[in-house]
Amino acid sequence: MLSVLSVVSLRVSRPCSQAAADAAGVSYDSLLNLYDKAIIEVENRPPSGEIREKLIGALDRLIELSPELSDLVADLAAPVRR
Repeated sequence: MLSVLSVVSLRVSRPCSQAAADAAGVSYDSLLNLYDKAIIEVENRPPSGEIREKLIGALDRLIELSPELSDLVADLAAPVRR
């Protein structure tokens, strides 16, 4: 069975995706169609909750993961935090 990471690689790199498809014994196109079908509901669903809070949370996590970007993130976050 394919891992989620293997399926996500479909959009990142065709060679990696082709290798994942070959290893699973399925065609690349079948794997791509499966991926597209799996994400269509999420892509078309309106987000729940307040977008502002989600953006602030994402920006805060970005600072935690990459402190060297804190000044840039602070500038980007200023209008959202108002």
